Amino acid sequence: MLNDVLFGFLILSTSIWIGGMTTVVLAATSSARQLSADARVAFFRDFGRKYVVTATPALVIAYVCGGILLAGEPWTTLSTALVVCAALLLVALAIGIAQARRMTRLRHSSTSKPDDAGLAARIARSARLAGTLRAGLGVLTLVLFVLAVVRWA
Repeated sequence: MLNDVLFGFLILSTSIWIGGMTTVVLAATSSARQLSADARVAFFRDFGRKYVVTATPALVIAYVCGGILLAGEPWTTLSTALVVCAALLLVALAIGIAQARRMTRLRHSSTSKPDDAGLAARIARSARLAGTLRAGLGVLTLVLFVLAVVRWA
């Protein structure tokens, strides 16, 4: 019965995490097309504070439940792949958070220096990096999800 409860929490928390990742992509692309730089900075500052309150517990619960489930079963190559992928996701997430904060500071700076070409170029490079990081987080999330489904199917 404990395994059933753990699987239930794992499925729920994974759903919240994947839905949140999808929401971030949609918010980033829509805000880039619809909002001014000032409005975008304000939006992501507010969104980020709310997102972390939902996404962090979901990821922690998924990791704890998955870890307990893995610990209760014989270790396999797939178990190792799950742990490695989960660790890579955490590293990529830490890099993404740092990059998002840096991007917010850059965009905030641009509001007071709208004609600074060097700053505009840095923002463009950072925006491309942000897209790459989001894609990487998405890929790692999906790989982790598929590995978990294969492991416990």
